[in-house]
Amino acid sequence: MVAEVQDQIVSLNGLHHGDELSERIGIPGTLEWIPANELEVDSRYQRIVSPAAVRKMARTFDGDAFGVLIVSERYDKRKYLIDGQHRVATLAEMKRESERVPCMVYRGLTIEDEAKIFYYPQASRRALTAGQKFRARLLANEPRAIAIHNLVREAGFNLNFTDGNTSNGQIVAVGAIEYITRYGMDNLSTTLDVIRQAWKGETDGVTSELIRGLGTFCARYEGRYQVARLIKTLQDVSARRITQDGKDVTNVIGCMTDVGTARAILRRYNLKLSSRRLPEWDESSLRTSKLRGSPSDE
Repeated sequence: MVAEVQDQIVSLNGLHHGDELSERIGIPGTLEWIPANELEVDSRYQRIVSPAAVRKMARTFDGDAFGVLIVSERYDKRKYLIDGQHRVATLAEMKRESERVPCMVYRGLTIEDEAKIFYYPQASRRALTAGQKFRARLLANEPRAIAIHNLVREAGFNLNFTDGNTSNGQIVAVGAIEYITRYGMDNLSTTLDVIRQAWKGETDGVTSELIRGLGTFCARYEGRYQVARLIKTLQDVSARRITQDGKDVTNVIGCMTDVGTARAILRRYNLKLSSRRLPEWDESSLRTSKLRGSPSDE
């Protein structure tokens, strides 16, 4: 009976994925049945398990749809889950963690290989957050991700992939960080430097809306605004107030949030200026020629 159930699961799910993966990475995988509680997780690239998702999966559990897990057996013989963490957690929730589960096992992978395998199939099949995707790309030594990570640290901030804490220079809005690099890496450095000097650790200063809006403003008026005035303008008002102003502009004129926030910053920058005012917003002047690559996690 066990063999029949195993054959049914394997024939229905996952083997074609394993074949495609073996072909792509050039390393053959072997189908093995392994006790679920022997499988480990590398938190450096894996997402955090969602208890709510696990409970839901346990309520609707269907063994026929379990599929084949993707596993890396490292040089020390320990086996790490690349794909299937929530399914294994569901078995634990059901007190069935000692059961053997079908795994496509690969040997000879590096940590970078594991992270790449995790990221690319997951990105196309399941909704990862921007932070989860970026962390996997970082561990996979993707040059663009490494460059962004280094620039953030040079600006005095750190990317937080694990929780929503934005104190002490931590940034959760990873998608916004990558979004503004479409205007160039220098734009990221400039934007973060202005945020650091203007709000000095104010947690509302590193929200997605504000990072995108300020980055858009800096790109739109590159070479025309005075950095010192921009910083002083932002220091005179809270980050939360700027964000709310941006939402108001967005609602009134029906634009994108980043543009609404950028226009709100423009209004405050020009306030009480009789000369050296920045020109009014012109969508066409933010040329598409300035875009340098499309962020993968907008």
